[in-house]
Amino acid sequence: MSRKRNHEEMNQSASTDRTLHCVCKTPEDPEKIMVRCDLCDDWFHPSCVNLDEEEAKNIAKWFCPGCCELMKINPLISKKGLLSFQGRVAPTTGWGEDFPIEDIDESVLDFVKTKRHRVEGWTLFREGKITGLSSTTTGNLIYFRGQCQAAMKQKTYNIYMCLKHGGTKLKWGTCSCPAGIDGQCKHLVATLFCLIDFHRQDVKTMPDVKTCTDKLQLWHVRKPTSDEPLLFRDINFVKHDPFKTVKKDLCAAAATHNPVPEFARSVTGNDLTKLVNLLMHQV
Repeated sequence: MSRKRNHEEMNQSASTDRTLHCVCKTPEDPEKIMVRCDLCDDWFHPSCVNLDEEEAKNIAKWFCPGCCELMKINPLISKKGLLSFQGRVAPTTGWGEDFPIEDIDESVLDFVKTKRHRVEGWTLFREGKITGLSSTTTGNLIYFRGQCQAAMKQKTYNIYMCLKHGGTKLKWGTCSCPAGIDGQCKHLVATLFCLIDFHRQDVKTMPDVKTCTDKLQLWHVRKPTSDEPLLFRDINFVKHDPFKTVKKDLCAAAATHNPVPEFARSVTGNDLTKLVNLLMHQV
């Protein structure tokens, strides 16, 4: 299928359709060649998306820059899922560690339809699964991106969200997990709980909080030594207790330990025979 839109088709639609197309957001122009994205079905000028016009006439399959960005976030995204993401493209530059939210509380979670996602999201937040948070602002919109570790898998999901009205309203959210296509997953909920906690702590720069299992073990690293002299009065002497049982003494006692009670240690074999005979006569 040719990706070139013919003039006759464009002339017929130009009189009735004034929809804005391309990244330049302009109406259709019958005098200009346009190419169509194979996912979102929108039309673009080759010069606006770094395509040569001769190449655009014969190109077999092509995806617009917006669809490419969304496919990077979620490689499993379908055309149906992509249509629900229209207008949900986060900026590519300007990301930093600033926390620009002015006001946010639990009301931002009103979009969550199921109680299970809310409870599981709170658990992920409490376990410190949210890492790598960064933010950027564009006009009155606040964007956040970060990562959330899966609860039962060795996997990390990418999260993007857009807040408005200073952070009181969630405009949209996406996650690379299967349930995050419609923005209803527990990973997004966990991220919002993390932002609410940051706001209550009045942080200005977002810390990258890591769990103890994310940190490298340091048992093999020697403790730093100091060249400062140690005063005699600062030495902690432990007084020896001669009556304290030492572990090696316990081991030595175990080798010669006799479990038979003291009253039975003097009983001989003849005594046991006499006892048996006595009991047999009584029967």
